[in-house]
Amino acid sequence: MEFGERKNAVFLLLLLIATAGCCQGGTQVLAAAHDFAIKDVYWATPSFPENRTLVVVLSYCGSSTAASLNASLDVSQISADAQTQAVESSYNGTLASGDTVYLEFGFNVSSSAVAGSYLLPLRVEYLVGNTTSSFESSVRADLRGSPDIAVEPLGTTLVKGGVNAIQILVENKGDGLARNVKVAVQSQDIYLTLIGSNRFDLGALQPGASGLVTLALFAENSIGDGSAFSVTVTYDGEDGTPYTRSISVGVKAESPEEPRLAASAGTTELIAGAVNNVTLLISNNGGSAATDITVKVTPVSDRLTLIGANSFHLGDLAPGQSTGIPIQLYLDKQVYGSLRLSVSLGCSDWRNATYADTVSIGFISADPPAPLLEVSANSSSLSPNSVNHVTFIVRNIGTDSAQNVTVSLFSQSPQVAVVVGPGTSSAWEIPANGSLKAERGIFVQPGVFGAVPVYVQVQYRDRLGNYYSYTSAYGFSVAAEPEVVVSTVSTIPSPAFPGDKVVRVVCLIVNSGNYTAENVRIRMGGIPGVVEPSYAGTDRFTIPYLQVGSSVQIQFLVDIAGSAAPGYYEIPITIETASGNSTTSIPLTVREKAPVSVERIYFDREVTPGARNVKVFVQLSNNGSQTAEQLRLSLVSGYITGSTSTLVGSLPGNSSKIVMMEVDVDQKVAPGSLGVDVELSWVQDGRQLSDASYRDLPIAPTPGISPLWYAAVVVLAAILAIVFRKRLSAMVRRQ
Repeated sequence: MEFGERKNAVFLLLLLIATAGCCQGGTQVLAAAHDFAIKDVYWATPSFPENRTLVVVLSYCGSSTAASLNASLDVSQISADAQTQAVESSYNGTLASGDTVYLEFGFNVSSSAVAGSYLLPLRVEYLVGNTTSSFESSVRADLRGSPDIAVEPLGTTLVKGGVNAIQILVENKGDGLARNVKVAVQSQDIYLTLIGSNRFDLGALQPGASGLVTLALFAENSIGDGSAFSVTVTYDGEDGTPYTRSISVGVKAESPEEPRLAASAGTTELIAGAVNNVTLLISNNGGSAATDITVKVTPVSDRLTLIGANSFHLGDLAPGQSTGIPIQLYLDKQVYGSLRLSVSLGCSDWRNATYADTVSIGFISADPPAPLLEVSANSSSLSPNSVNHVTFIVRNIGTDSAQNVTVSLFSQSPQVAVVVGPGTSSAWEIPANGSLKAERGIFVQPGVFGAVPVYVQVQYRDRLGNYYSYTSAYGFSVAAEPEVVVSTVSTIPSPAFPGDKVVRVVCLIVNSGNYTAENVRIRMGGIPGVVEPSYAGTDRFTIPYLQVGSSVQIQFLVDIAGSAAPGYYEIPITIETASGNSTTSIPLTVREKAPVSVERIYFDREVTPGARNVKVFVQLSNNGSQTAEQLRLSLVSGYITGSTSTLVGSLPGNSSKIVMMEVDVDQKVAPGSLGVDVELSWVQDGRQLSDASYRDLPIAPTPGISPLWYAAVVVLAAILAIVFRKRLSAMVRRQ
């Protein structure tokens, strides 16, 4: 094929493609589903149900410039005009990637659109170069729905001395769109620091959607066991209504796992007058890795000599690992008995916190009989906020008697525990296999739990005049339980009367125990015929965290039966804690309500429609023992006017009073019974009370015209006619 022929063939092919495009209906529209994203939707004119304007904010994310936007929004579901199926909006400018365009759609919203929100189809056509593209999506339009943001922490435990990640779940549980959702976090503890920004922008949250905020919280080592931070969420509804939700999140601060170094020796027997090869075993018995371990070995006796270096650097030990240090010890000749080696241990943990301890390792050599004392106690646990009586037993497990024995007990932390009374006991001699008992009182301060050490120092001599002395720590566990009690109770309103609804029973809950109470559940029982919960769930309350000595105010909502007899009642309360359940009661006093009632209501005469200046007598009675003060009586009816409300004053108990009111009866009232609402209001014990009843008043029919009256009218007319004729005749004769 020649070049000319190929050129003609290409031209014919292009012509066929163009013709096919034209036959398909003009310009071809390409779907570009990812060129736009709905950034925001809101009502610019929130009034309802008048003409409103819905603004749809689109973000352009295409790679090429877009122009000539034409948007169509299908509003057939909510339009007040049946002929208005869709509304239009356009933008004639150009859009680059990242630009935002605001499309406004104005229409009348139908009053029959009663759903919370509607999904309205949106179609946007635009030019990208010479090509027409389209974007389709659905727009949520909130009419009666409203957003409801709930905030929930997904973790409430921190580790002291480190940065902790805490996630906050922000969820829209309403039936409307939440716009411009912003979260602000503020620490409520000087020892708790938020790392990084404390403000987060979640944008818009659809109903049922949620967002996650991750916080980096640094808890200092000196932080208490409990701390808190506040979370404030601000957001807007689709109609522009602002909302704010704030909560305080309590967190528990726990101490991290720590390294715990221990030292021991491969042998405890030394040979006098020789160099003894001993291996020191260094072990990490803690729950965290020990880093930068240092060991310093010091003989306590000048008869024992360490040959070589006395300081060692071991590097790191993981939990459960151990390593050995070979050392050489020389024991002088003719040295017998026990000797001690002081081993100072130091290390760091993953937080760079340092730890130090000193371990004493005892050795023995072949020696003559000698005393050896050990100390034990008859109990290993103590109770806080009380004096614990403990018997310490000093036993001589050696082969000879111990002389001039002195046992001293003391606490190095008086803010934790104190030895009550003298701390020293003495004995002239404790024979081999003998013992000495020292009874002491140990007071543990309130609020202390865990473990408490008490230090025991023992000093004694043997028959050869050798002096012995050692000090050790005897550990006790401190067990404590929380004690959650009800401190005060009040009611709102006060006093409470029979028939009161939604009465708030406010209780002050106090932890008077010696341990933190967690997840305390409090449930209020009922008294049949007297007190019952106002709504489901208003008879229970959960306290997540309650420190020792702290208090929190809770409230229950109850209804008091109208038939409840006045008097004093005790409502049962069940308190559930991790240590067990307890049952108590809270007092409720129901005061007598003055039973003001209408005994009788009547007119002073027979009343017909249109009657004026009619006197109405109302007989009131108070059959109780309480006085109704500032009593006001009101008659409510559309057919009577005049003096329909009057201040009666006070109505003492067991008394009655007749009140007269002067009214006019409407001409349009029908004969028979006239229904009247009788309203009473009064003040009792500072509270405004009221009552209402419906009563009937008789209306007589209007009397008809008697036949005698017609006869009298006829006679009178005849007489007047005769008189007129006589006067007329007389005037004619005069003329």
